[in-house]
Amino acid sequence: MFVASCHNTMAGAQRIAAEAHFREIRVIEPVAPKMTPHLEYLANLARARRREAIKAAEAYAEAYCLEHGEAAFRHTYLLIEKRICRALRVTKAELRSNRRSRHIVFARQAIMYWSARLTNRSLPELGRLMGGMDHTTILHGKKAYAGKRLAQGRYLRPAR
Repeated sequence: MFVASCHNTMAGAQRIAAEAHFREIRVIEPVAPKMTPHLEYLANLARARRREAIKAAEAYAEAYCLEHGEAAFRHTYLLIEKRICRALRVTKAELRSNRRSRHIVFARQAIMYWSARLTNRSLPELGRLMGGMDHTTILHGKKAYAGKRLAQGRYLRPAR
């Protein structure tokens, strides 16, 4: 993990980003209210690298399953998110926004529940994938989703 401070130059930020190809980059924002251009660049690069790393890891897992004769299909976070967004008519941008409309909250909680149940990812990992949420938020969301579905007449077993 690399830590970038407000004292880095643009060249330093580019060097750090180049060294951390598939590693997570944690950016510490400067104390000033406005982010400096080189830190903004580094933060955007870190988000792009994280998405690339997730896609590469999922492609590798799928290839490994096919090669070793295991079940070829495995649920992934991105697949679950895509399906729930399509089923509940919510965009990915709405999921990551600060809006707390009922249908958006329900979609977020559905993703939390099904991701915790069907993938091997830990709660902190799921929180990072969902836009920087805490693991306790994921824990509450998956329990709340099961409760809401029970109120609708559908019993869901607890996710791990």
